Order: sequence, then C-alpha cells, then structure tokens
Amino acid sequence: MGKFLINRLLQMFFTLWVISVVSFVAIQLPPGDFLERKIEQLEQRGTAVNKEMADRLRRYYGLDRTYPEQYLMWIFRFVQGDFGRSFLQLNL
Repeated sequence: MGKFLINRLLQMFFTLWVISVVSFVAIQLPPGDFLERKIEQLEQRGTAVNKEMADRLRRYYGLDRTYPEQYLMWIFRFVQGDFGRSFLQLNL
C-alpha cells in the first residue's frame, strides 16, 4: 500500500511538472512579448514611447531574463499563490 501511494504521488508531481512546462511554453510561443505588442499599438496611435520606461518595465516583469529563469520565477511565485502581475493596468 505504501509503495502504491508513493508511486501515485511521484506520478502526480511528474504530471504537474509536465503541465507547467507545457503551459509556460504555450505562453512563450507567440513571437515577441506583451510589452512589445503594447509598444507597437501605442506607436501606431502616434504616441511616443519612452525606451527607458519600456526597459524598466521589461525588468519589472522579468522579460529581460532567460526562459529558464522566467520559468523558475513563474513556478516559485505560482506555488506561493502569486499568479503574476497584471498587464491590463500597464500605462506607458
């Protein structure tokens, strides 16, 4: 019975890890990132975008880090109940 429970727990953690990797990769698949799309939208409207502010936001959201670093930050925050920072209130 103990071996069965340990085996099931290991399967559960492996499955959760695979799901997290697939979810993270799916988020990263579209070209560019949200910040680049937001800057393009603003420039199309004729609004000048401050590159210093864009770089600061890129650091704030962790978009300047490598994908493995972003994944680890994402997982550690998710486990702590932090599901990310909202892009909806982003003002440049």
